[in-house]
Amino acid sequence: MNKRLSNKLTMLGGVHAYLSEHENIYPSNPGMINVREKLHLKITEIQNREIQRLNVLKGKREAKATYRELLITGGLSFAAKLFDLGKEMNNIELSSQSDFTRSELDKQRDLELLATLEFIKENSEAYIEGLSAYGINEEKLRDYAANLSIYKSSLESKLTSEAIKSSAGKTLAVLFQEASQILRSLDKMMEEFYGTERQFYVGYKSARNIKDLGIRHKPDTQGLLLIRTGVNGEEAKNMETLPMKVTKQ
Repeated sequence: MNKRLSNKLTMLGGVHAYLSEHENIYPSNPGMINVREKLHLKITEIQNREIQRLNVLKGKREAKATYRELLITGGLSFAAKLFDLGKEMNNIELSSQSDFTRSELDKQRDLELLATLEFIKENSEAYIEGLSAYGINEEKLRDYAANLSIYKSSLESKLTSEAIKSSAGKTLAVLFQEASQILRSLDKMMEEFYGTERQFYVGYKSARNIKDLGIRHKPDTQGLLLIRTGVNGEEAKNMETLPMKVTKQ
């Protein structure tokens, strides 16, 4: 969820909390209570969707990270033996091709690392007889190749996972649109309190603004930014002011 939507979700929660805390002002208005609880359900739905969105790639990322570390360690083990075998065989090219360090492999991007590890595997298969003296056999190579195949699959599925994550994000946008419709209903219902419960009305308007909590701003000449509510100047003097950026819904 981006910062703009996160700030909006905070506002939605603030509106629901404010209305819940002041329920004693409208006990005989079941319609307003019903709309308030619709807002609460929509907030919960948004939160659950965000959790789902964030978890789409989590499992695959963890699996990829695990196999990456495992394959680097195994690849370096094979390469070290190939390096020494090349020296024993006076095969300068083999030794040169097998001269890797962990820091070099750690710095490689996923696809580059995959190509490097596959090259090490292919050289190991080509020199399997000579590597037997180092404890390398076909079974160990098959196990390594299997892990390498899993790692390769995790990279190939990355685009699919990103598409799923993007789709979930679009659903979030729809949910926020639905929440905005609920707020419009509440806005209209609050108008009846303009004359009878002015403090309650002004407090709602304050909660209704989206406050950008992700940015620290320098204060203006008075050291504060006034929350705009649309009420007259005299009433605005009594309103709470906050040192943060405020935007209209």
